[in-house]
Amino acid sequence: MTFSAEWPYLLLHHVPGLGPKTLQRAQQFITNPSHLLVQDADFWQNKVRLPLAGWQAIAQWQQHPQQSDLYQSAARDAEWQAAAPIHHIIHRHHADYPPQLAVLHDPPNLLYIRGAVAALSQPQIAVVGARAASRTGLQLARQFGRSLSEQGWLVTSGLALGIDGAVHQGCLDAGYPTLAVLGAGLERIYPHSHQWMADAIVEQGALVSEFPVHAGPKPYHFPQRNRIIAGLCQGLLVVEAAEKSGSLITAQMAVDGGKEVFAVPGNPLNPLSRGCHRLIQQGAGLVADTQDLLDVLGDHPMGGQQPRPITHVQTPTEPSASPVLQWVSYDGSSFAQIEADSGLAADVLMRDLMALELDGAIGAQQGGFCRLR
Repeated sequence: MTFSAEWPYLLLHHVPGLGPKTLQRAQQFITNPSHLLVQDADFWQNKVRLPLAGWQAIAQWQQHPQQSDLYQSAARDAEWQAAAPIHHIIHRHHADYPPQLAVLHDPPNLLYIRGAVAALSQPQIAVVGARAASRTGLQLARQFGRSLSEQGWLVTSGLALGIDGAVHQGCLDAGYPTLAVLGAGLERIYPHSHQWMADAIVEQGALVSEFPVHAGPKPYHFPQRNRIIAGLCQGLLVVEAAEKSGSLITAQMAVDGGKEVFAVPGNPLNPLSRGCHRLIQQGAGLVADTQDLLDVLGDHPMGGQQPRPITHVQTPTEPSASPVLQWVSYDGSSFAQIEADSGLAADVLMRDLMALELDGAIGAQQGGFCRLR
């Protein structure tokens, strides 16, 4: 195997317990990654305070490099990078590493990117919100994705169910790029029902993650993912959020980073409005439409973008990813209302609704259906 300049960074990235903060502590003593890899137990355990499992992994590599777990893991990443020209791995000292992330107190050690690397450094507005979003919230998120793109902003979100997916869809509807920051590896799209969306995003924008390409989603990955979203953007909009939610954590990260934070108000009786109302009480900008954002952040940061419609994106076939799902409210929607909103023939609509019900995405109730996820 040919070793690239990223090879020492790849090896260090797979050391157990060597996260961004611990690596920064190590680089206070030694900045060169190749030199770090040959240090002894006293350096790693006493000076850096690396967990024992981390030192054992380094020691194994020092004694039997090609048989070590570090070598095997780094080799898989290197093979993935070499497999396609749109696969990129960049470290903190790489020329393409986004300057917005470099100033974080715990910048990612590595970024894995599928798509356009340049997208990461473009002016961005992040839009985030609840997974269990209301029908109104989904419609708003989709509209914001489209209208902010039309004003020249790159719109960033997390590819999750609910608000995130609707935001990305709004950008794709109009043929504009969007950026998705993942809480898993780039070859483990989560949720799986958004695989088609991830493939469409790569056509013009990018997927980015700090986790190795085959890493699955874990609960602690998502707060880490959120700091990247907050770090990349110039402003962050919360569409719907409960009082205790990942969206509010992301908003706080954005505030801590000196970013503008905005929130969409809603029905006081809706639990998903309470997080947004709390943000507004704490000083977030109240947003009723895109112009409220542009009045603060400005428009056309890149002189405007020309849409490039994606004509070959296939409609997802997984039942839980059916486009009919967007017309079913968590509060309940009648069959007549879904029929009117979707524009589908009654027999086609009933077939799709039955598939969604069998998949567990919706449940039947008196007079109609309610969304379950």
